[in-house]
Amino acid sequence: MAVDYTNTFTQLGAEMKVIRKTEALWVQSHFSSNAAYSKRLLDSSYSSSNDNEDNAQSRGKIFLEDNVTPSLTSLHSSQVSSFEDRFFPVLDDELDTSQTDIDAGAISYIYTVTGSGEVSIKERTGRLGALRRQMITDSKEIQENTVSLGALATIGTNTGVLSLTTATGEDHCLPGNILLEVINDTVGATTFSVQLKLTTPIIGGDKNGIINADNALTLGQTMEDGWTGATLKVDLGSVVEAGDNGNFFSSTTITSAKSGDTDNGKIYIKVSRQATAPIWLIEYYSDGSLTTLEGTQTADGTSGTVAVSITGSAGTVFASTFSKANAHTDMPSAPDSDSDITFDIVNPRIGDRWKIPVTNNEGGNFATKLARTLGYRASLSSDGSPTETDSLAASASFS
Repeated sequence: MAVDYTNTFTQLGAEMKVIRKTEALWVQSHFSSNAAYSKRLLDSSYSSSNDNEDNAQSRGKIFLEDNVTPSLTSLHSSQVSSFEDRFFPVLDDELDTSQTDIDAGAISYIYTVTGSGEVSIKERTGRLGALRRQMITDSKEIQENTVSLGALATIGTNTGVLSLTTATGEDHCLPGNILLEVINDTVGATTFSVQLKLTTPIIGGDKNGIINADNALTLGQTMEDGWTGATLKVDLGSVVEAGDNGNFFSSTTITSAKSGDTDNGKIYIKVSRQATAPIWLIEYYSDGSLTTLEGTQTADGTSGTVAVSITGSAGTVFASTFSKANAHTDMPSAPDSDSDITFDIVNPRIGDRWKIPVTNNEGGNFATKLARTLGYRASLSSDGSPTETDSLAASASFS
């Protein structure tokens, strides 16, 4: 069945314009960020030096917040329900919607989660999921929003160090900050809760603008999330070295780190000069008292370098380049040793928090109203040069 996209988006645009009127009234009664908004109008119209005027202003603002705003929220909810009751059957006729998509309502996400913690969206079900799939099949797009995720920043004082390696957002990833917080600090299985805190909350949503991701983010694994519209991956920062005053080691990495053979991600290295060949003994311990030996490697000679790779009992791999020349300078004879060298992946700990700023130009009328006016955590197929007329969902601004 061929979808009449012109008719579909004309109807959807009209419904969005109608509901936008209620949303706009809610914005004006609830917020104070614009001088033309209701609370600001009262602020500028009454004098706080006159008791009766001050009382009138205060009571007027309270009435807006306690009566008008909730009434508009309730009205908006009823309008969205009415829209779904009326428009979804019309859309079903166009799409020949499956019973699975009908049962899923507007949008639902089915995920694939691997054993290592990678999360990807397997399927988008519901009417919007069905419409998106058909649009992709038919090479149809609405005007996209330009979404950008910025640099990772700490919140407060953290123990762990992270780097952001993947950060993208779909059209419905609205402006605000993505918040990450460590909920499991087990080395090798560190996970984070993920929230999108909107700069401007949406009508009918959480009053603080919080949108929770469907899944946890696992360190070193990509997470694609439908509800926030974000795709993220965070990795550990650089390995932190201490005590290697003789510069024995360079280009050090610690991979596949585990709790069982590290001290919360820290390992301890002892280098000893032996009387007979091989003259260098490199020992890897998992505790500061150097009692739990995880592995060793030997090397011979007093010039050049050698690659070192030692695997601990739980699978942690310590790899580095060992300078025999520097070791010979610092430890010229047996039984010289250096036993205070440490390498730390600086694993995040419970309570560590980060934020990622999200910008969204909200340039697409359909894309933006779908997320903000209707409150759906979904994006349709979109592009910078869309096939569908974006102005069908445009609405006059309120002043």
